[in-house]
Amino acid sequence: MYLTAHRVMTPGRRVGVNAWLHRHATASWPRSLEDLLDLIQTDPGEPVEQSLELPPGGNKVLAHLDILAPEGTALEVIREAIARLEALDPEGSPLAFLIGPMAVRMGVVRRRRPDWSTDVAALGNAVLALLKNHLERGSGAVRRRRAR
Repeated sequence: MYLTAHRVMTPGRRVGVNAWLHRHATASWPRSLEDLLDLIQTDPGEPVEQSLELPPGGNKVLAHLDILAPEGTALEVIREAIARLEALDPEGSPLAFLIGPMAVRMGVVRRRRPDWSTDVAALGNAVLALLKNHLERGSGAVRRRRAR
């Protein structure tokens, strides 16, 4: 599965968080960080869930979180990865690392680095809520939620 969340700013300077969950049914799971991050670019998977605070398109991305994990990865494992990310120093942003078969990547624009923990929490909560909703209702058609 591929979970991603973006803190975005519209041209009118409204700020919000948009998040997506994609299913990944790949027969052989990549082992290296580079191959996993490449998979995000080449085959993000089938979209199954999204939460949009702001309409997509034309927005500036202020911060982004990407998590790529095998289907069936427990919610708690994702939560632990986000907690580990929050403890890191954002100076090297974007940061990317492996936790077992899971890849985690987070980036922020330079002026937002003082807001690192706030951004990690907001984006992490967004992807966790999507995954939790998806797990509670089971698989099925794409579900779209708009917060505003």
